Amino acid sequence: RSQLEDFIDYTLANDQSYYEAKMNTQLSLLQLEANYSLLKSQYGSDIKLISSYVQQVLSGMKVDSAAFKASYDKFLTKIDKPWQGKWRILFIKIPKEWLKGQIDGVRYIEDEPYALYENALEYQDTLADQKALEKELRTQVKDSYESVVNARSAYIKLLNQVEEAKTQLKKEQVLNALGELTFEEYTESQTQYEELQVEASSALESYNSLLFGFDRLTCGAVSKYFNDNSAALSTGSGGNSYIVDEETAEGAKYYIQSIVEDNMFDFGIYIPDDFETDITHYELWVDNYIVGEKTDIDKTIRHLTLSLTGEEKVFVRLYNDEEFVDDCEIDPSAYQGPLDVTGYVIRKADGKEKRVIGSYEMKTLSEMGLVEIKFTIDGVEDIHFYSVKNENEISLLSKDKVGINDSFKYMDFLHNDMISLKLVCFGADGSEKYTAFFDVETRSIYVIEQ
Repeated sequence: RSQLEDFIDYTLANDQSYYEAKMNTQLSLLQLEANYSLLKSQYGSDIKLISSYVQQVLSGMKVDSAAFKASYDKFLTKIDKPWQGKWRILFIKIPKEWLKGQIDGVRYIEDEPYALYENALEYQDTLADQKALEKELRTQVKDSYESVVNARSAYIKLLNQVEEAKTQLKKEQVLNALGELTFEEYTESQTQYEELQVEASSALESYNSLLFGFDRLTCGAVSKYFNDNSAALSTGSGGNSYIVDEETAEGAKYYIQSIVEDNMFDFGIYIPDDFETDITHYELWVDNYIVGEKTDIDKTIRHLTLSLTGEEKVFVRLYNDEEFVDDCEIDPSAYQGPLDVTGYVIRKADGKEKRVIGSYEMKTLSEMGLVEIKFTIDGVEDIHFYSVKNENEISLLSKDKVGINDSFKYMDFLHNDMISLKLVCFGADGSEKYTAFFDVETRSIYVIEQ
């Protein structure tokens, strides 16, 4: 059984319009069956004049309404025939109608003589509407599913191209420094690399849009994969660190210089020498897409001008070497502004080492780009439960904690962002033991020795 069929079934089971169509069909069926049963009891074999039409409708076949109507008229005539004409008693003629009982002949249905006929056609119509809606939903889900899968494939392909271009650019940078490649040739490669980044950003935006649209169309069929031990579909991720305390830091700024003629911009940051928090590198992010790459604070990021709607979250991610410091949201429409560093003071190593406590495995679940992550923790750690949180201490699971043997689902193109997540570990009694982190290169899980 394919995942597409699962999505279709889930949609049909949860779509409100299809539910209403099914209820209308069911109500029409109940009325048809009830009236047909009453008329069979009342008129016996005479019902045969119309029973074939009723049975066709009940079996889902479409009947000829004109022929059905003609037969139904014959049925009404026949059931009332015994009461037509007169009886002759001596010299007196008595209309048979005078002796008809309250439910004899057509009197049994005289208020609505065509009720059964109308019931049959109504059920035929509601069933047709239900089938048409089901066909439409199946087509929509299938087309949308294929669009999501294709968009994801296009995004992954562009990501690979960006990585290849990045590697090639680094090689050409060396060749240029050695004088074996002209600056113009190097600049051309740099431009192609940046254009690929923009294309990847656009592809990711398209994929996300289609994915959320597909989730709405299927009444949350995608989101249900993120229930229980899974990340919420709308949850973003960011950096994390080993935080001791917070302080307010001032003086840091960002600046944007537009290069109109080349449709590009330079982005940089300024960190005062006496800044209280050590910051060595930064990244520029638009929503979940990094612009350029991790950069020294004394260098700028040059990139093609971005087309922003104003709805995006644009922020600068600050680092002290490899340690995350803070995410500072900025206004991309302003050419300069402050970096409101929350001032996380990063705990220095001081000879303390990372201690590996286990590992994790990733398995692709579907063409939708969902992966299942399974944790393996060393038995000596005595970890029984876990929770996954982002840098804002918000849990990505629908439960406070889940069993360590239960897997965790995530979107595969975000798996490198696992470095930004925290694995909160609990003992057998449910008490928190410590917070661990993910090493995406070795796929190990580690804690910082106190």
